[in-house]
Amino acid sequence: MNEFLSEAIGTFILILFGLGVNTGSSLSNNFSNKISNSWVMGSFGWLLAVTLGVYAAKFSVAHINPAVIIGLLTSGEISSNQAF
Repeated sequence: MNEFLSEAIGTFILILFGLGVNTGSSLSNNFSNKISNSWVMGSFGWLLAVTLGVYAAKFSVAHINPAVIIGLLTSGEISSNQAF
């Protein structure tokens, strides 16, 4: 799989899950719209979205999340010209 396709799939998964969390919290009469659950569902939902997006874009060095790039640079798994 080439890097562009991998990056596109990872971004698609990130946006799909992230917007799904936002949609679920904005709908009325559901579990994630309760006052006590809204921040928990939002936090864990976006955590899942970023994690799955990064794993899906693993072949493209996962430019989806800047924190992942910084971690890969400090561990020496990628070079600086791959990060930019």
